[in-house]
Amino acid sequence: SFFGLPFALVVGPYTAGLLNQAPGRVLWHSPLLTVLFPLGGIISAIALVMLIAVMTNKSHVSAHLNKLLAGLIGFELIFIVLEVLNLYNGGTDSVEMVNQLVSGGLSVLFWAFQITAGIVIPFIILVRSRVSPSLQAVASILILVGIFTMRYIVVVGGQMPTF
Repeated sequence: SFFGLPFALVVGPYTAGLLNQAPGRVLWHSPLLTVLFPLGGIISAIALVMLIAVMTNKSHVSAHLNKLLAGLIGFELIFIVLEVLNLYNGGTDSVEMVNQLVSGGLSVLFWAFQITAGIVIPFIILVRSRVSPSLQAVASILILVGIFTMRYIVVVGGQMPTF
């Protein structure tokens, strides 16, 4: 695990760097992807560990992760807002892409799955002082769905034509 950890930490920024190299893809040309991809990886790893802890009746382990996970998904929301603002302040293609994201063809994925199900609901669940193991499992699953949706939007949505 000590040898694998550096490689695991490099995968997210490396993937974002590869996407940044593709010409003509406005959703992929953002320095914030190099933060969002590894942050999403860390969040999904913690959510998966919490889900496994709940499923194996080790809720004392997952109880300590609630606040950390809530803080990280709050931090992710800040970066998503910054990404949307960055796109709004870009050229015509960037504005068209962000319009697809917030009110067009990608809006259901963005608002319902990534923001509401993947960030807002888990955040509300996890910041409570006492969280039942079943709610921890629900929050973990929703976070995993939200992270997958974010990556799907970036990879597939980044290939959408903006004309």
